[in-house]
Amino acid sequence: MTPSQSRSSVDALILQALHRETGRAIGAYGLLDRLRPAGVNGLPTVYRALARLSEAGLIHRVECLNAYVVRAHRTHAGPPVVAVCDACGAVEELTSPGIGRSVAAVAARARFALETAVIEVNGRCRLCRETKEFGEAT
Repeated sequence: MTPSQSRSSVDALILQALHRETGRAIGAYGLLDRLRPAGVNGLPTVYRALARLSEAGLIHRVECLNAYVVRAHRTHAGPPVVAVCDACGAVEELTSPGIGRSVAAVAARARFALETAVIEVNGRCRLCRETKEFGEAT
């Protein structure tokens, strides 16, 4: 971050970069590469901004990819379900109130104080399933 850049401007630059990659997750190094022309030069700056954006509920960390996506839904009836395509890398945020109730019930039975939950699922997206490039359609 250059002396003239504020935290909020770096946060905004990261959100813009993530929005440009709709349906794809981007890692911190990829974000840094995209933001260098804007004067963002340090990985710690990127990680601090990602932490702020995640805490604010604006982005999700996709654990299996070690990357980030913009939240598609600001309010969830339950925990978000992040679907990751193993063939093309597409990422989609899904919602399901039923899953939220199930996760809460499992936590309660274990006497676990649930604070946050994000569920990641891996498989093949509709487009990959429908194209011969990634195998036969199912």
